[in-house]
Amino acid sequence: MDLIIKKILLFFQMFFMKKESGGAVSKKVTSTSSKSKVSVKKENSKSQTIKNLEPKKEVNLNKKEPSKTTNMDTISLKVLRKGSDGPQVEQWQLFLVGQGLLKVADGDFGQTTKDATIEFQKRNGLTADGVVGNSCYGKAMTLGFEVVQDTALEKTSAYWPPKPDFDAVYNDEKRFEMFGKFEYTADEQGTVTVIGTWKDENIITIDVPQLKGIDMFGKPKASGSIYFHKKAAPQMQALWAEWEKAGLLYLVKTWNGTYSPRCIRGSQTKLSNHAFGTAFDINVKWNGLAKRPALVGEEGSVRELVEIANKLGFYWGGHFSRKDGMHFEIAKLL
Repeated sequence: MDLIIKKILLFFQMFFMKKESGGAVSKKVTSTSSKSKVSVKKENSKSQTIKNLEPKKEVNLNKKEPSKTTNMDTISLKVLRKGSDGPQVEQWQLFLVGQGLLKVADGDFGQTTKDATIEFQKRNGLTADGVVGNSCYGKAMTLGFEVVQDTALEKTSAYWPPKPDFDAVYNDEKRFEMFGKFEYTADEQGTVTVIGTWKDENIITIDVPQLKGIDMFGKPKASGSIYFHKKAAPQMQALWAEWEKAGLLYLVKTWNGTYSPRCIRGSQTKLSNHAFGTAFDINVKWNGLAKRPALVGEEGSVRELVEIANKLGFYWGGHFSRKDGMHFEIAKLL
């Protein structure tokens, strides 16, 4: 009996000791957790204090950051004189070709280019030294020599109308494929002589009634009868009919021709689309070669004619890298 009572007392003693021990551990953990929170808080406070003590980065108020909305190219025109060469010389020569003062643009500023420059300077009251400098460029710019590209899309801008979704035909191989191949010779002036029967087989006379009575720029009025390539003739007739339907014929001031076997102006080797009977010129006086074509609202402007021309497969010369605003040519056969 006494043994049983002793065992029961021993059991309860051990139970309470275990309970007290568990409570102490729990209390200890709670205490450690509190200390940990206090420690973290102190560390954060210390970190913030250190951060506040760090030297601030200096801001240079005089430094100008590059604008993210500005995209301007630096314009730099070189003084050109005898002995100069390169693309800028060729651009100047093309301008002189458009002025009727030069025949060939080859990128080399030789004596012929110097003589043409002197003649340009004499005509415009400039010092006739054959050197293309500020005053020479300045006068040329007033006559349409472009050195600044206007990319605005407003109807009155030099960039309007935008280019079509097709390109011009720039190589003879493609033209031969489209309109037939022919052999030819070309003289120093770029005049072409077609060899063989290609002309008789492909160039035909067509009637464009909308042309009748239009000024031919110092020549008798246009009769409406013109030469054109037989494959492109329907597009040519449709174009003028559409211009008439749209009430735009009043924009055509002068008719300046179509089929003309020659090289492109300024070249002795590259054939012009005129040599294929697939191009024509209008309003030459206001849209000279290598000049900014007349803007909408200016006398002689052809810009409002371009959209219809594009729809009928014609490409406008005002969209060439060397401007030729008088010029329209077949780029697609419909």
